[in-house]
Amino acid sequence: MIIKLSVIALTLMAVILPVARSQPLDAQQGQLTVTPNRGPVGTQVTLEGTGCNNPGQSTSLFFGSQGETSLTGTVGTAGSGDISQIPTDSQGHFRTTFTIPAQLETYQGRGGGPVAPGTYNFYSSPPLCITGFTVTPASASTPATPGSTQLPNTGGSPGGDLSRLGLPQGSIPAVAVGMGLLLLGAALVGTSLLRPRCQPQP
Repeated sequence: MIIKLSVIALTLMAVILPVARSQPLDAQQGQLTVTPNRGPVGTQVTLEGTGCNNPGQSTSLFFGSQGETSLTGTVGTAGSGDISQIPTDSQGHFRTTFTIPAQLETYQGRGGGPVAPGTYNFYSSPPLCITGFTVTPASASTPATPGSTQLPNTGGSPGGDLSRLGLPQGSIPAVAVGMGLLLLGAALVGTSLLRPRCQPQP
């Protein structure tokens, strides 16, 4: 009886162990960071990671969107020629730079075209690492409004001194007339005061 149980146990082990060994192990996920993680087209970013490659091989990354519902940017990929074959040390660590492109190529026949503002990913191949990047709208410079430039008022320009006093332009004639009348009145008063008074005759 004991011999039969031992034979059965050995038989089961011989069947179960090969099946267990044939099951694929979960791939070890690496780490990937991008700095900065947002910016407009043309932004240069630094990509740094560990364990994003097959052991003993260089690292390959690409930028874009594969159509994930969580991403809002243009579907497509780019960078396979710019960020592939990244030198990687024996510990699986790498560091490189990349410029956010203005155009994406199609991904499996979909998408492609200008990189629109939205969310994208950096992927590794094999798919061991992933990190996000947000493309922001380009900051547009504000054009100068025609005629908005004001030239400084020189001392010799008409009304230059009056403008500093808060008087409106065009008030020079009125002020001049007023000053002239005041001076004339002062002159008349002064003349009357200096005129000798007549003494009454006894």
